[in-house]
Amino acid sequence: MSGHCMRWYLMVIVFLSCPCLVMAQEFFELTAPGLTGPSLAVRTDQGLLIRDIHGQESRYRREAMFDSGPEWLGYYSSEARQALQWPRNNRGPMRIGTLQANRQWRFQTSRMTIRTAADASAAKIGIAGAQVTPSSPALSPPPPTYPPGKVSPTVEPFPPSSLNRAPMAVVLGLGDHDRQRFLTRLSDGGLGLAPHASNAGTGNWYLVPLANGLVRLQYEDGTEMLALAGRQPSQPTTLFSLADRADQLWYLRPFPGNSGSYALENLQYPGYALSFQQNHLMLAPLGFSSAQRWWPTTPTIPMVPPVYRSIQQSFLPNASLPSIPVQFVNTHREALIVLVADLRSGISLQRLRIPAGSQLTYTLDRDSGGTFIETFEVRSPFGRWERREFRTAIPPAAYYDISVYEEFLQSIAIDRTGTSPDPIEDINYQPRSIGLFIVPPGPAVAAGTTFDLYSLAQAANNAGAVRRLSPGGNTTNVPPSDPLGDILREFQGRRAAF
Repeated sequence: MSGHCMRWYLMVIVFLSCPCLVMAQEFFELTAPGLTGPSLAVRTDQGLLIRDIHGQESRYRREAMFDSGPEWLGYYSSEARQALQWPRNNRGPMRIGTLQANRQWRFQTSRMTIRTAADASAAKIGIAGAQVTPSSPALSPPPPTYPPGKVSPTVEPFPPSSLNRAPMAVVLGLGDHDRQRFLTRLSDGGLGLAPHASNAGTGNWYLVPLANGLVRLQYEDGTEMLALAGRQPSQPTTLFSLADRADQLWYLRPFPGNSGSYALENLQYPGYALSFQQNHLMLAPLGFSSAQRWWPTTPTIPMVPPVYRSIQQSFLPNASLPSIPVQFVNTHREALIVLVADLRSGISLQRLRIPAGSQLTYTLDRDSGGTFIETFEVRSPFGRWERREFRTAIPPAAYYDISVYEEFLQSIAIDRTGTSPDPIEDINYQPRSIGLFIVPPGPAVAAGTTFDLYSLAQAANNAGAVRRLSPGGNTTNVPPSDPLGDILREFQGRRAAF
C-alpha cells in the first residue's frame, strides 16, 4: 500500500472510531390536550430539536447545569433564552424553565407529554434532515448563571405563589374540562375563542401575580404589551395598553369543588366575571357557570420570555371601616340554610339555619380599598430595560358571598288506615339550592342593612352556583312546584279544624 493510500486509510479509521462524532438519535411524539396532532422531537446527547404541527422548530443544546437529580436532563436555547428539563426515562411531561428578574430559574411542568414515536420512520420523515448538533460557543452565548447560593432550579405549580411576582406563561381554556376552547386575540384585534390551544393566536398570554390576591392578564406579541380590561357589563371585553387602571386587575375565584378551574372576577366591577355570551367575551354576574369556567395551564411549548418584569409592589390601605351588624331575614315559607363564604384567605364557610319568618343579626367586616404601587421594567425594542411606576386606586373588595338553600319537603309518610293517632307518621326534608349572591363591598353596606336572603338568591337566578353543603356533595334541583308541601299543608289544615 502506498504512503498516500495509507494516510487516507488511517484517516477513515480515526473518523469511524471517534466517539465524539457518533450521535445516536431518538425520536419522540409530544402530545397534549387541545392539540390537533403531536409535535415531533429528536434528541441526542448533544441537543434537542422540537417541531410543532405547524412546522415551527425550537433547538436546544445539552446543558448539564440544568440537570436535576437522577430524573432530569437539562437543555438550553440561546435564541429563546429558555431551558428544558427532559425526563431520563423518556416518558411523561417535561419541564419548561424561564429566567426570573431575580436571576433565578423557575421550572414549570409542561402539559405536553412525551412518548416514543409509534413509527420511527414517520418521525424521521417528519423531521427530515434534522441534525441536532451542539451550537458553537462563539455564536451561542451560555445560559445565565444562578446567583450565589442558588444552585438548583425550582419547580412551581399553578397557581403561582403569592410570594412570586414573576409573569407566568399561560394558556386559558374556557368551558367544561373535556370541552375547552382557548382565549385568543383575533386578526382584527378583538378577542375570541379558538378550538385548539395550538391555534390560539400568535402572541403569548402571561398571568402576573400582584398584591392582595390580584392578577393581571397580559398579552405580548413581540411588538406591544397589552392587558385584558373589563368594561361595562354586557359590553365586549378587550385589550388595552398596560395602565394604572383597576379594570385591568382580576381576582381568581376558585370554582366550587375546585379542580384547577377559576372564575375571573373584575376588580372594577365586583360581582362580575369574565364570560363568553352572545359570541363575545364580556362581564356578566358571577354565577360559576361553564361560560365563566377558566382553566389556566402552562403552555405545551416554550414561549419567548416576557418583556415585562416586576421590581417591587406595595399596597397602601385607606382608612379602615368598622365591622357592622346586619340583619339576615327569611321571608320564605320554608326554613333556609345559608352558607356565608369569607373570601379573604382561601374560602371559609359558616353554615346558618334560619326558620321561616325569622331573622338573625350577623356581623360583617368591610374593606376600605387603597392604592396599589407597582414598580416594574419593560424591555424596549432595542433590548434596554426601562423602569416605570403605576399607582392604581383600588376600590373596596367584596369579602363575602352567600349561598342560600331552602329546606324542601321531599317525602311524607301518611297513615291511611286510620289506626294511628297522627296521620302523618314521618316527614323528610332535603336542601334545595336557590342561588348565590355577593355582599356589596365597603361602604355600600351600612349598619342595620336588611338582607332578604330568599329574594336576593332567587333574583340571582344561579341555583347551580351555590357552594356545597358538604365536600363533594351534590344538591339536586327539583321542579319549582311542591305537591308534597300542598299535601302536608292540607293535612295540617285538617288537624287544625279539630
